[in-house]
Amino acid sequence: MKDLNLAKFFEPLNTDYFSVKEKWQSTQIGYLIESFIDHKFPDLSYCEIAIFNVNEYNGSSNKGPEDICKIRKNFYDLHVENMPRIKDLGNLKLENNRKQNFSTITDVCYTLLNNGTLPILVGGGHDIVYAMYKAQTKFKKKISYTCIDSKFDIGLIDDKLSNQSHLSKIIKAKPNYLHNYTNLAYQSFFVSPHAVKMLETIKFSYLRLGDIRKNISSSEPILRDSNMLSLDISSISSAFAKANNYCSPNGLNGNEICKLLFYAGVSDKLKSFGIFEYNQNLDQDEQTAKLISQIIWYFLEGFQSRVSEDIPSSKNLIFYNVTGENDTNNMLFCKSKLSNRWWIVVKKDHRYNKLKVDQFFACSYSDYELAINGDIPDTWLRVIKLLS
Repeated sequence: MKDLNLAKFFEPLNTDYFSVKEKWQSTQIGYLIESFIDHKFPDLSYCEIAIFNVNEYNGSSNKGPEDICKIRKNFYDLHVENMPRIKDLGNLKLENNRKQNFSTITDVCYTLLNNGTLPILVGGGHDIVYAMYKAQTKFKKKISYTCIDSKFDIGLIDDKLSNQSHLSKIIKAKPNYLHNYTNLAYQSFFVSPHAVKMLETIKFSYLRLGDIRKNISSSEPILRDSNMLSLDISSISSAFAKANNYCSPNGLNGNEICKLLFYAGVSDKLKSFGIFEYNQNLDQDEQTAKLISQIIWYFLEGFQSRVSEDIPSSKNLIFYNVTGENDTNNMLFCKSKLSNRWWIVVKKDHRYNKLKVDQFFACSYSDYELAINGDIPDTWLRVIKLLS
């Protein structure tokens, strides 16, 4: 690591609990993972994923753990067959200055990203995602951000940065590298119709909880095209994750959220992931910690299944032309011979393509089926809206 000495930003894990490898079997994460214990900081030279706690809750009504993190404890107990090169950096040190804390989060995430390492942040208030976003902007590339949340977190015009307003701060940040934003699993009774119209006006998209429940695979193309992902635990039903001050009876169930995170892990484009609003003080039976640890496990499973198709190679693709009623709705689909995944291709000479290079947008086989039957897939409408 050339840019920063990251060890100085972290506190090591509890030595008594996490240093005795013999307490775990050889296939458990606790045995396999390299963690920050005593004064030995993990070697990040060939690290694919770095996980760490950020117990910054000043913009939230939830609170951080005062002792051993229950998520980590349960995560270390899980078995794996194949595990990516993952390191546990411990707990991020926090100062009394909130602005400085966010700057540190940004610097740490940027350094990891620049090292080719995917950071997994376990927070902390959801507004921490703003610091994650700022880290990605340092590369001066367009960012597609997906958020799994029951609300949009737009806040009011004069609101300070908090877990209820971070999206508006990201949208207004200068310079603006936000290419696309998608909310997954929002619930209509938590979101103002004005907020929905605002997102539509600025060409951002969303997928309601009911739509995901009806067809969860419709989320896969969205996650495949995402560069950054945040998960607010309040998007999960309180029956599965009650350790959160904002939890609600309705929401994603355990199977659904794990499936979504598997999709996210497979995505070649995804560079950072954060889990937010866990309140350990409310997790007496550790059920929420167990679910979050399993969510991370499914993400790692997906990560191990990556096929390196960030930019699909033409030699591995089969192309399908679909003629619409007019030129605007003529669609070109392609399917990968390696993964059987689908894309919509917008050719460089298409009138909506301003980049003048072929662009690939993730889609599903069902989008192709709709097109050949004369219907216009929602994915195509989202692509046109994004490009126009």
